[in-house]
Amino acid sequence: MVFPPQGTGGVSGYGVTKLSELEIDADKDWNNKTIYNVSLADVSNMQVIPPSMDSPIRISRDGYLHPIAGSFINMAAGTDTTPNNEGCFGIFVYMHSSQAPGPGVVRGPFYSILKIASSANFYGFGYTSEIIDLSSNYGEHVGFYANIKGTGAGALWGFACEVYDNYNNTWNYNKTIVGMEIAMFKQNSNSVSVGLEIIAKGDKIHNSGIRIYGEGTKWDTGININANYINTWCMRLEGSCPVGISLEEGNFSSAAIRIKSDNKIDLEATGVKYIKYDSALGRIYISGDTRIDGDCKARSFTTGDITFENGWVMSEAEKHGLGEGLILISPDGKKYRLVLDEV
Repeated sequence: MVFPPQGTGGVSGYGVTKLSELEIDADKDWNNKTIYNVSLADVSNMQVIPPSMDSPIRISRDGYLHPIAGSFINMAAGTDTTPNNEGCFGIFVYMHSSQAPGPGVVRGPFYSILKIASSANFYGFGYTSEIIDLSSNYGEHVGFYANIKGTGAGALWGFACEVYDNYNNTWNYNKTIVGMEIAMFKQNSNSVSVGLEIIAKGDKIHNSGIRIYGEGTKWDTGININANYINTWCMRLEGSCPVGISLEEGNFSSAAIRIKSDNKIDLEATGVKYIKYDSALGRIYISGDTRIDGDCKARSFTTGDITFENGWVMSEAEKHGLGEGLILISPDGKKYRLVLDEV
């Protein structure tokens, strides 16, 4: 770091003459890959930026930092005076990479490292963004926005996060690692709050909104929801589609669906018709009228009345005060005793 600038004319060719201007020569080869302030008159190394993307600091593809006293930025007052029809950015970075360095090489306009000592007692954030909405009634305000575009065959990722529980093969077995945490604070009951919103756009059908898989290992639980913090529904499906939940492609060694004893599966919205396993009686209870289309085989079963499709009913004589045995009841209410012969 050099302060004040070297020589009476400052950095050669760039007119750096004011004591307030700063030059940083990271690799100590003057005027080559140097970060410096330049006057507005000398922008020969700048990538042409349209007025709609004005910025007080610009980094062009030549690798230089260009702090500019932009016509739309009042840096002294810290006020954005950009016209309403034009965009404005605090820092604009343009980088163009035309080489193919090979697999595993990472390139990008930003790289940040934060090393935290073992005695540190603070929150370490590699990237921090804070947006203060002063009662704005228009627009959408986003802490992080990525617009990814491409025409080649390379995969495009809007956001990628890799979290390791070790560094240089050193582990801490009490560590908790979380890929992404979303904390929502809501004090206004009328506002709409969504933890994660996934929107399908374009004119083609997307493959999957959420995909869970592993590389070399497995998840113990794919989706884990703590029902104690859910007010009404743990999961709710809305709208219309051919299939609500499909398990046809899975192989489940224990069970495709498993529920706790004495919990029921509602078959309609009112909850009157349902299926439930009664742990006290050790049986499955199906409420309401039940019809099984197709063959039904059972080792044994206990039943009450049996109603046939023609309206006849087979019932127990004891229910009707007719002694013991079985009776048939016709559709018009007449009763007929079944005489059984012992064999």
